[in-house]
Amino acid sequence: MYFNTASLAFIAMIVTSTSAAPAPESLPVNHCGQATADRKADLISKGATSQDLAITIQETACAMNSAYAYGDNKQGDAANFGLFKNNWYTIRTYCSQFAGQQSEDFNNGAVLNTDDAAAIQCQHEQQAGAGDQWWARQRGGETPGGCSADPTGDIYRNAVGQITAFIDAGNRENGDVIDPQVTAC
Repeated sequence: MYFNTASLAFIAMIVTSTSAAPAPESLPVNHCGQATADRKADLISKGATSQDLAITIQETACAMNSAYAYGDNKQGDAANFGLFKNNWYTIRTYCSQFAGQQSEDFNNGAVLNTDDAAAIQCQHEQQAGAGDQWWARQRGGETPGGCSADPTGDIYRNAVGQITAFIDAGNRENGDVIDPQVTAC
């Protein structure tokens, strides 16, 4: 992931300031086109919420899919799967489809790369099971705080919140997205 001056300034502002993050309308809009509009509609038809759309946009930008390196070039509990790039630890801990599996079973998560409905269901189970800790676990896995760049998940939560607000402000059916660009872990 790359970081430009604006991205670093945005991250520094969130970390060091008590003021609110920039309003979504102040961030640059990426006009991704009809394929992204169609993808949003497809995911909504499979049960995705505005927040789900925002998470996959944050993770995979205009593509909104799992066409990234297998496991996101990670193994074991750190491996990521599905359009939300959920880590294997949270998948196996909170998703009924993977209950009782171990770190070494991470390849079983690959089904989420090809089954969006299962990925959405798993995402919802993770959020319900982890509650407010989901944000930190999405970033840090088994150890909330495991992401040194965002130990509480608050930077990620704020970025997803901005994208969600943008979607809910009339951008649910079009190909437009915004990217607050949070720091990778």
